[in-house]
Amino acid sequence: PFELADKSLVDAVCEVGIELQALQRQENIVRQLAGQERQFRTKIDRHMEFKVMRDLCLDDNVKSVVSEHFGNDLFIWGSVFQLKSEGVSENIWHHDRAYENGRDQVNLYDTSNHFSILFALTDIGYGAGRIEYVKGSHQPIDGWNRDMRFVKEVPELVHDRIGTLTMERGQFTVFHSQIMHRSLPFEYGEPRISLAVRLARKGTEIPDYYPQNPNPAAETQGIARFNPSATFSFD
Repeated sequence: PFELADKSLVDAVCEVGIELQALQRQENIVRQLAGQERQFRTKIDRHMEFKVMRDLCLDDNVKSVVSEHFGNDLFIWGSVFQLKSEGVSENIWHHDRAYENGRDQVNLYDTSNHFSILFALTDIGYGAGRIEYVKGSHQPIDGWNRDMRFVKEVPELVHDRIGTLTMERGQFTVFHSQIMHRSLPFEYGEPRISLAVRLARKGTEIPDYYPQNPNPAAETQGIARFNPSATFSFD
């Protein structure tokens, strides 16, 4: 992981995530009373509403690291707060390359576009929803069919590639969005709060929606809805 140049915004961004979580809970209570299904959109793509979120993304060290690893001419198109506390279950294996360019087929092994930043707003350790990832999964791995975006288990042939990501408050990491990762259920310790931000190369078209799993035989279909207007230049 890398260190933020300025950690003074971490607590303010953390507070935004906590309040959005509380708002989501309240909205779901109202939806339940109305006989409607719960929804989970409250914590997603709020970066255009909160200046502290944009300022955090444009931290000097963040811009420097992203430029070094992924180049320039990028824009931020998505964000999601991740809060793990008692009772929160597993987020199964998945990658974050939800679309390619408009409705083009996702190209998992093109490393020239689609990147992610993960900010640790609190410490990220082993007990509060441990984050695991498959090393090298942004590139082809012989014998592994990567058609599905969400899978309950990864094949045994990549078990020796599974690593654990730990971070301290005020740190961040960057990665190709097609890296397979998951977070385990909350087990113990203090609640964990992080912020994931999605980047794409300028000129990339954001679709209004895209299947969660492009493989029609996938167990998890669903639709991922995007907000094409919630973008700003990563300069």
